[in-house]
Amino acid sequence: MKTGARGTSEVTAFVISAGNNPNYEDCIAALKWQSVLPKIEVIKDYSPMDRAFQEMLNRVTTPYFIQVDNDMILDKEAVSIMLDAIKSSPNKRAMLAFKLRDVHLSFDIYGVKIYKSKICKRYPYQENHPSCEMDQLERIQKDGFTYSVIPTVVGKHSPLWTDEDIFIRYYGLMKKYKIYGYDWISHLPRKIYNLSAKFNDDKNFFALAGILTAIVDGKELTGEKNFRDHNKDFVEIKSMYCAPTTATAYVTSKCNFKCLWCRNQSKGALTAPDMHPTQIETLLLKYPTIQGVCCCGYGEPLLSNQLVPIVKTIKKHNKTCGVITNGSLLKRRLPELLECPPDYISVSVNAPTREKHREITGTNEWDNVLDGTRDCVKSGITCYLSAVITKDNLSDIPALLELAASLRVKGINLHNILPHLESDDEFWEKALTKEDEQEINKFKNLPNAHLVLKWPTLIDREGGYGACNSPWEVIAVDGSGGISICNSVIPCSTDHGKITDENPFKNKYCMDFRKNCFKENPCRMCFRNWRYF
Repeated sequence: MKTGARGTSEVTAFVISAGNNPNYEDCIAALKWQSVLPKIEVIKDYSPMDRAFQEMLNRVTTPYFIQVDNDMILDKEAVSIMLDAIKSSPNKRAMLAFKLRDVHLSFDIYGVKIYKSKICKRYPYQENHPSCEMDQLERIQKDGFTYSVIPTVVGKHSPLWTDEDIFIRYYGLMKKYKIYGYDWISHLPRKIYNLSAKFNDDKNFFALAGILTAIVDGKELTGEKNFRDHNKDFVEIKSMYCAPTTATAYVTSKCNFKCLWCRNQSKGALTAPDMHPTQIETLLLKYPTIQGVCCCGYGEPLLSNQLVPIVKTIKKHNKTCGVITNGSLLKRRLPELLECPPDYISVSVNAPTREKHREITGTNEWDNVLDGTRDCVKSGITCYLSAVITKDNLSDIPALLELAASLRVKGINLHNILPHLESDDEFWEKALTKEDEQEINKFKNLPNAHLVLKWPTLIDREGGYGACNSPWEVIAVDGSGGISICNSVIPCSTDHGKITDENPFKNKYCMDFRKNCFKENPCRMCFRNWRYF
């Protein structure tokens, strides 16, 4: 094979990807930069892992295929090296495994593999096996085929980690060590302990926590990992280890709009007094880990005469401060806000025309919203738009992008319908699902699509609504002093605990919430980080 050739029909690189691995984009970019370009296919969100591997056998049409995990960053010559090696291997050689440089451990591990399709398609991956790859190789060898390990390093393994990913990696490695006794894994406890002591960072803390949890628990490893399942031990450990990094201040429950899907329109909507700056002061002194506070409301924050003092309190503590508003009062109250400008203002427009805006909000405030937004932009405050997108108004996206461009805002966030009304199935039928993905993708090539900061997160109804990642990262407080650790559960009561408690996160409500929201069927109102499949 001539090095430097572009494109080959001989090999497919299957990228096994699940969830939102931070290395994914680099993984794909590295494959597209190969000196010999393979056919690239992404096997996305198949679980457990044996299903993803089996999908390679189902799809492959080339003589050879490479299994690339979404945390593998291959060198430019990797495909060329691997393809040359497998083509020159003996007829009975079914697979070659090459080394990757593990960035975290600073040594080389075997990870990326190239297979002969004709042989391997005869050996499907088995379900409910702790290592479906080992099982497949054992069956291949029984029939007289072989595999070989090549010491050549052809890339990097996982330069980036999330806390949960690194916990699960080392938890799984130690579990497999108990079964297979891999020699290199036996050195991991001491190595990770030394890294944790040296760097004193979250990454190595959770790596060590994963190892120690696997060593002491008695759970059997009965199958490959399933990215849809949060490791319950990780949830417990992180919820006790971490403090909140973001806060939501529910400034008021008063509102001058009557938006169709707002929780204020639901029967028995709760109310709370307007928030006072001293409550924010208490919050920020109690939790110095908080990096930013979003002033919003299940009402309109600009209706509260305490908003500006609250913003001043937040800025006094050098925290990022944002305000979410319907925009109707911006023009009138902007001079006050400019005394101590928030870092950003987000205006909820939800419609691109006066008529639709009136229909959704029940008001005639369209001109005030636009004029107030323009004045904010002119004043130098970073300004965004946000809009709720449902099955009913998908066609409004082009007009919303044009509106954002005309107002010269920094960008626009497009959200799925906020699931405030859990019992209202009429609204849930309008929520965007994976079935709408193709339609939404059509809008991503529009001239103003670069302004979109966030596209709607889509639901997979069959896969479940999923649990969020926030019960240790966010805290919300309202004017009653009540708290919540979920953006979908409005406090409006001190029954869940109050900000003046010695340790609000240790009360029964918070402790139970952190555990229970990771059950198989969590609250479908969870919108902060909807999982999608």
